[in-house]
Amino acid sequence: MKKIGIQCITYIEESNMEKVIIVNPDAKMDAKQFAYAPLGILYLAAVLERDGFECELWDLREDYNSYDNPPEGDIYCITAVTPQIDDMKEVARNIKKKYGDKAYTIIGGPHATWLPEDCLDHFDCVVQDEAESIITKICTEKPTGLQRGERIENLDEIPHPARHLLPDHRAASTDLWGGYNYESNVIGATLMSSRGCPFACAFCANLQQKTRFRSAENIVEEIVHMKEKYGVRNFRFLDDNIIIDKERFKKLSPMLHDLDIEFRCSISSVLLNDEYCEMLAHAGCREVGIGFESADDEILKLIKKAGKATTNMHKDAVQVIQKWGMKAKVYIITGLPGETDESIEATKKFVLDLKPDKWICLLFTPYPGTPIFRNPDAYGVKILHKRFREYVQSYPSNSHVELFKKDSGELLATPQDLERRFEHLYHWLNSLNPESMEYSSFNG
Repeated sequence: MKKIGIQCITYIEESNMEKVIIVNPDAKMDAKQFAYAPLGILYLAAVLERDGFECELWDLREDYNSYDNPPEGDIYCITAVTPQIDDMKEVARNIKKKYGDKAYTIIGGPHATWLPEDCLDHFDCVVQDEAESIITKICTEKPTGLQRGERIENLDEIPHPARHLLPDHRAASTDLWGGYNYESNVIGATLMSSRGCPFACAFCANLQQKTRFRSAENIVEEIVHMKEKYGVRNFRFLDDNIIIDKERFKKLSPMLHDLDIEFRCSISSVLLNDEYCEMLAHAGCREVGIGFESADDEILKLIKKAGKATTNMHKDAVQVIQKWGMKAKVYIITGLPGETDESIEATKKFVLDLKPDKWICLLFTPYPGTPIFRNPDAYGVKILHKRFREYVQSYPSNSHVELFKKDSGELLATPQDLERRFEHLYHWLNSLNPESMEYSSFNG
């Protein structure tokens, strides 16, 4: 695929300026305090404002009872992950009902990228891939049907997220916009310093994208702004693997140290060693999350976890993180292909032996765009339905699959078996130390 920069259109006359409503869906969670700032659409808003459009944020996390009362605008930019898509179709219908065809609706985000055919009948324009490259052109020319953005090679071309569209108390805070609420009265914010992941985990929709990076200077500029404007010194990097470009992180690490901040991040266990963890700790990292998923090596092999990740690699990662004084958080997924009751017991033993500091427990969900969704038979999975509104991984949750032995077709687990295992492990983990259990929304 051709890689391009952002198409900057500067010919918009002020008299013809149109108002763009940036729509942030409800998080589909009860624990609103754990929701992230909507960086994706705030990046879009930043591009549009730079190119002459007026933008307003319609935040359904803040006002989730307003689905049927959209604010007035000319263009509505909507994003959605899979569990949100049905609600966003309803929002689009309500926009048309209230303002007619003069209101132009755009849908982008993960679900539109992977299943555009599910969106075409409900929105004027459906955008696949990274919309910053074409959003100004779309809002200017208003095409209909499917449009494809290009992956942006130089991420420094994108303006910093338009956090000013949020109320100050939401732009960075201890609850809704601070990412996870790690400690009380700690002001935090989220950052993205790269896009893409080189790995091809079968349950993940972010597949083998060329990883692209913001420069160290560009990241520091945003952090300084957040410190000066909002008093933020606690950050969570949302990158898939912040250290994957070793030379960049060598440059970034002392710069973060000099800023006197603390941060949290997630990194694949196959990348972690003493050298990296020393740099992370020196830079101000206080917590590293690893996608552990399962203590069954056969499962890890089947799902192609981070290339060739093994349970021993996960053990080494937890130990080296803690060795350098950082907290180790593990992401656990039950219901993965090949899972048995013995797999759950192995995961429990891992937790007891290694004593990670925090954990997130999720139930496997076959999201569009993942290899398992596209070819379930190859993994011994039968997808039972595609009621996307139910595709939520957090507790309480329902299984959407049956598991089989890939070769023989022998039934391994019913949905009820998978729900039982998930609830058992979830409550067992919570019983060890409720303060170590962390909640998460879906990803997809």
